[in-house]
Amino acid sequence: LAEKLAPRLGQPVVVENRPGAAGLTASHFVAKSPADGYTLAYISSSFTILPLVHANMPFQMSEIAPVAGIVQAPFVIAALPNAPFKTFPEFLAPARSQPGRMTWGSGGNGSFGHLLGAWLNAEADVNINHIPYKGEAPAMQGLLSGDVSVVPLNITAALGLVKSGKLRPLAVSGARRAPLLPDVPTIGEQSVQVAVAPWFAMVAPAGVPKPVLTRLNQAVNQSLEERDLRERFQTVGFEIVGGSEATLQSMMDREGALWARIVKQRNIRFE
Repeated sequence: LAEKLAPRLGQPVVVENRPGAAGLTASHFVAKSPADGYTLAYISSSFTILPLVHANMPFQMSEIAPVAGIVQAPFVIAALPNAPFKTFPEFLAPARSQPGRMTWGSGGNGSFGHLLGAWLNAEADVNINHIPYKGEAPAMQGLLSGDVSVVPLNITAALGLVKSGKLRPLAVSGARRAPLLPDVPTIGEQSVQVAVAPWFAMVAPAGVPKPVLTRLNQAVNQSLEERDLRERFQTVGFEIVGGSEATLQSMMDREGALWARIVKQRNIRFE
């Protein structure tokens, strides 16, 4: 995306990785940067979860302004090929009859994978034991070594392992089937009403002038229309989102309220 934005904005677009705390480090840096449109953050939907997992947020969500949605991609609930269960309902059955027997590895407490599992526990009336790891890659290694029953993986991380036969996909988390995994049913198709797909977007510090935000939004949307970029995203399982600043703000507000309600109603803890 940076490569496509540079010629449209008439200057280089430098990607600076600031990992840590599920995106908190990078978004904090951007929230406190000058509101001139030169410093932007590429965030994931985990951004809306940050206030729920950090008692002392270093910035307010109101200090971030939406620029544009970019892509979304479902999580794949994956197991080993030799697992004793072959389908998602078969995985849930012992979780009901023997609470705590089945385990769910995630990228860490408060991660999207963690909350997805907590939501599933509530909606499916099961008790799957959550095992947090320090990132999605270690969680995947935990599955491959047989330490957990299943892991929720971003489709990009899961595709190669699924196609090579190293993982068995049980379900995808979105509202519809993933184009690259058309034979894998959604969680919702399997009688559990859980349907949410992580997304990625661009945001800026609050206070950036409206004309600047509009120009950035147009540059992102025009870039997403380029065939080669669309194909690169789609090849790894991403679906193009795009849209206006208002559309992104609505999505962030909606998901923030959704996760906050689930955390409160289900009394989810993040210790």
